[in-house]
Amino acid sequence: MSVPDNDFFQQLAQMNQAMLEALRQEEWTLFSTLSSPYIDAIQKVLAQAQQETAAEKKKALLKRLHALQKNDDEIAQRVAARQASLKMQMSKLHQGKACCQQYAAQMPRPFD
Repeated sequence: MSVPDNDFFQQLAQMNQAMLEALRQEEWTLFSTLSSPYIDAIQKVLAQAQQETAAEKKKALLKRLHALQKNDDEIAQRVAARQASLKMQMSKLHQGKACCQQYAAQMPRPFD
């Protein structure tokens, strides 16, 4: 089983950092674009780590993955905060729609 090289992990680290910066700048579309290939790459590395039989290679893979997780806490917090904000905005929109419908229901209708 081949272990991903240093260049691969450097690319993952750069992707991780770029995602974090996109979140800090509230560039949600960019974050969305960056996250999919990053997640795919991480899943491949995790699958490889699970299949790795050599203890030293497995330990090295897990150590590198742990280093990538340093930004994951902040990423998770920022995504959760954005989700909460969007949920609140959706709730306000729903309330506004209900108020408009109630108001419109009270309006007199012209006779045809």
